Order: sequence, then structure tokens, then C-alpha cells
Amino acid sequence: MQTLRDKAYHNIRHRLMMGDLQAGSRMSVQSLASDMGISRQPVAEALRKLEVEHVIEQHARRGTVVRQPRADEVAELYELRELLECHAVARGIHRLSPTDFETMRQLVDQLRAICLELRHTPGSTMTPEHVRKYLAGDLAFHMLIVRASGNRRMTKIVEDVQVLSRIFGTARKSQVTLHDAVITYGFHARIYRALRSGNTNRATELLRKHIHRSRDDSVAYLINLEMQQQS
Repeated sequence: MQTLRDKAYHNIRHRLMMGDLQAGSRMSVQSLASDMGISRQPVAEALRKLEVEHVIEQHARRGTVVRQPRADEVAELYELRELLECHAVARGIHRLSPTDFETMRQLVDQLRAICLELRHTPGSTMTPEHVRKYLAGDLAFHMLIVRASGNRRMTKIVEDVQVLSRIFGTARKSQVTLHDAVITYGFHARIYRALRSGNTNRATELLRKHIHRSRDDSVAYLINLEMQQQS
């Protein structure tokens, strides 16, 4: 049974992942508790857990804020993703059911729909709603593959790493363009087709390239941000 602390923890983590709370944002226990309709205690406990996970940090004057990660930390997260997700493909490709493939196809189609919508968006840049749909769909696609491995412990680790990489990369995601979305759609569509045909090597190769591109974009963004802050 989910406790109030767990409810608060998952609620805050979801807000972080969807970009509602970005690096540097201040977090108020009272405000969060009011939004969720619960008392301050479980929210405070949830924040302490997030602090242990190095997602947020305490400042003497600013209070609780979302931590800005270093570029090397994000690179390490993507390295873990590559190792575990590619292993999950090899382990789970033959365990994917017709229902799994149908869900995967729908997720690919949803991403294609976002690309089409972006064609009619000024500057072809994602709106906050596009970001939410993009992140949720991307996470669901990757986690479907990992869960097919049947390894619950690995699935939990990958989910945590996925969430952290998305929390730390959300600021960059808000600047994703139509070109970026089309590239991600292309990877997902080709990964889906490789999995559907049972081609483990092809699916693994595509997944690795997809993760590498996301890693390179996120790390480059953070390095540029660090240089701006130092100047």
C-alpha cells in the first residue's frame, strides 16, 4: 500500500521529470503539501529522500532547490542506461508479446503525431504540453523494452536512472526542435521494426546510437551552461 510519503515522493519526482520544476527552482514544503492536499510531514520526508538521491539540495539562504547536475554526472547516467537497456534488449526481445508490440507501435505513432504538430508550432519548438507528451512517451517506450527482460531488480534500476537523466535533462528538452523530435521518432520507429523482426543485433545497435545521441546533446547543453555561469 502506498504511503503518503510515497505519494508525495512520486508526485514531486513526476513534476521534476515533466519540467514543472527545473534546476535551480525553489521548493516549498507548504506549497507542495497544499497542492497535493496532504500534510507537511510526508512532503518533508519525500524531500529528504530526494536529497539523499542528490536530486535536490539545501541552501542556507535559498532553502530547498532543485540541484543543477554536472555534465560528467549526466554522462555517467547515460552510460548506465546504455549498459542496462542494451542488455535488456538481448534478454527480452523474444518475450515481447503482441500486446507489447501494439503498445510500442502506438507510442511510435504518438511521437510521429508530436512531430506533425510541431510543424505548425511557431519556431517548431516544443510547448510545455509537447514536452510532457514527449518525455512520457519516450520513457514508456524504453521501459516497455526493459520490463520485457523479466528482471525486476534491473527494471527498477533502469527506471531510476531514466528518471534522473530526464530530470537533469528537462531544461534542454524544453528547447527541443522539430529536427530533434524527428530524429528521436526515427530511432524509435527503427528500433520497433528491429524488435518486431526479432533482429537483436540491429535493435541493440539502434538503441545504443539513440542513447549516445541523447547523451551527447545533454552533456553539450550542460557544458555550455557551465561555461556561461563561469563567465
